[in-house]
Amino acid sequence: PEEAPKTAPPEEAPKTEPPEEAPAAAPPVEEVPEEVEEDEAPEDERHEEEDPEELREVPSLGTGGKPVLNTHVLYTITEEELAEVKKLLHSKQGWTVKKHCRDGRVRLRKMRLRDADKALTWNNGSKKIELDKVTEVRHGTALDPATVGQSDKRPKGMTGTDVLRRSADGHKVARRCFSLILLDRTFDLECADEDEAAKFCSAFQKLVENAHHAP
Repeated sequence: PEEAPKTAPPEEAPKTEPPEEAPAAAPPVEEVPEEVEEDEAPEDERHEEEDPEELREVPSLGTGGKPVLNTHVLYTITEEELAEVKKLLHSKQGWTVKKHCRDGRVRLRKMRLRDADKALTWNNGSKKIELDKVTEVRHGTALDPATVGQSDKRPKGMTGTDVLRRSADGHKVARRCFSLILLDRTFDLECADEDEAAKFCSAFQKLVENAHHAP
């Protein structure tokens, strides 16, 4: 009898590797806002620091919180000249002078003395400066003590005030200017010429000194 044909052994099914386990999902990361230091404002509220060369002078306070009057006399006014200045400031027309403003512009103002020479007014008396609040009357060429040592370029300091230094014409007219320095601002005036600036600067030094010593 013929032998039955040999049948090939069944092929083994290919071994399949067990599926890889999917990596465990990382736990969600909680977003924590960045901490803002106490002395640092948020980015959208942060302002650039002022240039040390543009720092405004902050006069010191004396006993009782009253401003200390700093005097630096460049011109000694006579009694007759002081009387002339006061007469003009008491007159109806007043004293017309250029005022250098904080926005960089220069405006004409008519100044008058009121309140027993204790207040300087303008805008028909709607605005005024109380002279006993003035801490210094500074000529445009006098040193600004707040700028001493604040800049490597100018370690000896700069003259005038922050407003005059910012003004487009400030450096050109410094000899015709003087400023009334208050605790929170400066009042910067440009006269007709250098002689008028020297005389009125000295006159206001006298007026401010008198206001400080008034009862």
